[in-house]
Parts: sequence; structure tokens; C-alpha cells
Amino acid sequence: NDLDMLVCKRSGNMIETKISHGIVVIDTDPEFDARNFRKNDAVNNLIQQILMKEKSPLFFIDGDRNVISLPLDFNCGASCGTSEQGLEEIFDQAKPAIAAALPSVEERRTDAVSYEEGQKVLSYVMNESALTQEARAWLWHHRFGHLAFRDVTKLGLGITKAPNCDCAICDKKGFKRGPHPRRPVFTMYTKPPYHQVSIDGFGGQESYGCKSYGGAVGGFVFACAGTGAIDVKLYAERSQFPRLFKQYLHEVMARDYMIRMVCCDCDPALISVSEMEPIFAEYGIIWSLSSPGSPQENGFAENAVKRVKETSRAMMLSAPHLNPNMWGAALKYACAVIFIKPLRGNNDKSPYECVNGRPAPLKSMFFRVFGAPCQWKPLDSPKNVNDPRTVDGYYLGKEGHFSSAVLIYCLERKKIFRVSPRKVRVHE
Repeated sequence: NDLDMLVCKRSGNMIETKISHGIVVIDTDPEFDARNFRKNDAVNNLIQQILMKEKSPLFFIDGDRNVISLPLDFNCGASCGTSEQGLEEIFDQAKPAIAAALPSVEERRTDAVSYEEGQKVLSYVMNESALTQEARAWLWHHRFGHLAFRDVTKLGLGITKAPNCDCAICDKKGFKRGPHPRRPVFTMYTKPPYHQVSIDGFGGQESYGCKSYGGAVGGFVFACAGTGAIDVKLYAERSQFPRLFKQYLHEVMARDYMIRMVCCDCDPALISVSEMEPIFAEYGIIWSLSSPGSPQENGFAENAVKRVKETSRAMMLSAPHLNPNMWGAALKYACAVIFIKPLRGNNDKSPYECVNGRPAPLKSMFFRVFGAPCQWKPLDSPKNVNDPRTVDGYYLGKEGHFSSAVLIYCLERKKIFRVSPRKVRVHE
């Protein structure tokens, strides 16, 4: 039997071989990469020795004893057996593929592969002086740990032209988001009244320290993008948003306007699909959501929250004698005050004038100092002739846009009452 085997195995960076005369078969394991294995200079010298001196053909086989005919592109399998008949059959099949199995001399020189603990590392010799300006900039960009291209030109290496492109590694090492520029004042309120409304929520999680009078823990802000009008709906639970939104929608319709677009963030309470989509479909409203993690895109509503909070905070600080749970009344009164304040974006017109087409009649709207002591006449008739005709209280603002009643906190009964302004005298 003149058929022998070549045992070729790799141990780290060393290739151990045992050569005999006859047919040479390299039997490999499943992880063996024949293409890169045969580009190694040591392996090619071994192959040349076998083919030229030993006069022995060389071929690779897979686990099914089939000769791999595609040169330099195979992943070999397990052993094939060593019987004489099996090797003769394989040798007959391998004859056409043996001539094309070896890579050319040029390919071996250009694609040298070094093995380190089983990893393939490509290496080549580079002539830095022959590189272009952009290529040298990329080279030093990598050498200095992805230095900024504008700083590469300052190294004094003669690099004057830096690439005008982005680097994925630079984004991964420290990504900086783009700016959110502020809109010019003259473009803020250019839409029709209530055509677009921005919504945002605030409060909750005991951010106010206590529940408001009535049990509210937070509120939803509705900001008109066409006039700057702000309205606040207080909530005890965030699940109340669909009902509060429909209430606000009916108030807008009472002014002979219609909401066509609603902008909000991705707050789960604001995007309840099962409850909000039927409302939008019924009234023909488009739903626009800002990107997750980018509250700047809903900046109009965020700014409305800031404005109404600042106004209500000033009112509460000016009335330290009030119970802290009156913050809900301060928020509602702040919305009424903002509704008649002139805005630069409206050419110094108030939202009231933009909505109604006339200036606000301030003298007849009964705006007074929040928390000021007052005297008010209750509905109950006095029991005795000498009983007082009025009751002590504190002024807590107006009830809303569609009512002339004011809110009075009764010191005697510890409750808030709706009272006609004709029955109230505020001692400011």
C-alpha cells in the first residue's frame, strides 16, 4: 500500500507536520479555515516541497469525503478515513482541482496572514510619504486615539487638508447631540387660534408637598400655538386625561374654533391609544408626537408649564397666610392672568385679543390680588338683626374663562365658594 497520510495540525503558531511519500491529505477540524491557512508562507513552502520534491498531489477533503474543488474558499470538516479504496476514489476526484488549488505567487505576497492564538491578523508595509493629505490625516487621527480632524492639522506634520467627514468611532466614544435653536419671536404665534395645541403634564409624586384643595396631585397644560393662551386641567389620577382633553376640546368649540393638531411627548398618559384615537377620529384631529428623550421638540408646552408655574409660585409666595393646598387655585388664576397679558410674539397683543378680536375689558373682569382678605355676602340670611351681613374670606381668583364668578375661601367654614363679584369686596 503506497498510500500514506500527511498529519498536519496547528498548535498555537506552530504547524507540526509528518511527511511521507504518496498521496498527501490534509484532514482538518470544523473550525479550520483553509483559505487563510494556505496563504501562510510556511504552509506554502510545505506545499511546494510536497508537490515539487516529493511528487505527491495535495488536496483537501471535508467530512463527507468530498474533495473541495473551489480553490482558496473552503471551511473543511472532520476526518475522512484512511482506507486504501477511499483514498484512491478521492484521488481520482481530486485530479482536476489540484492544479487550481495553489494560490499565485502575487496573491501569496500581498495577502500574508499571521496567526496569534487562533486569530487572523492582516499586516502590510505602508509608505507614509506616499499617502495623500487626507490619508495622512486619517492615519494620525487613528494614531492619536481618534483626535479631532481640526486638531490634526495643528500637529506640525505638514497636514493642511483634513477630511470633511464623520467617524463612527468618534460618535461612539462621545456623541454630542445637535442644538435645538430657539424660534424667533416674530414666528412664534403665526397659526390661527387653537389650530395647534401642545400638551404636557406636570406634578405628581408629591412634587407640591400635598394634595390641592379637592384632591389634585398635578395637572395637564394645554397651550395654544397660535395665541399663547394657556389652560390647566388638574387631575387626581393621570388616567383622567381623556376626559379632561374632551372637556378642553368642548371649551374651544364654544369659542367657535376647532383643534386640528395636537402635539405632545411620549407620556403614556397622553398617548392612550384605546381612548384617544376614537376622540381624534371623531373630531378630525392629527396626532403629532415628539421624539423619545427629546423634550425640546415639545418645547412650546414645556415653556407653557414654566410660565404658569412661575406665575402661580409668585402668587403663593405673596400670600404666605394661605394653606399650601391652595396651589391648585393659584394655577387656575395664573392661566386667567396669562390670558390677558400682552405677548411680544403677538405684537404686544394678549391672547384674549387674538381670540376675541378686541382688547380685554380689564375694569369689568374683577382681577384682584391673589390671597387678599375680603368680605363676601353668603346665601344664608342672618338669623338675628345684629348678625354681620358679610363673612371673612380670601380672594382666590376667577373660576374660569366662561364664568364671571370668583372663588372665595371662607375662614369660618374652611371651604371654597363660588361667589358673584357683585357680592365680594376685596381689601387689597
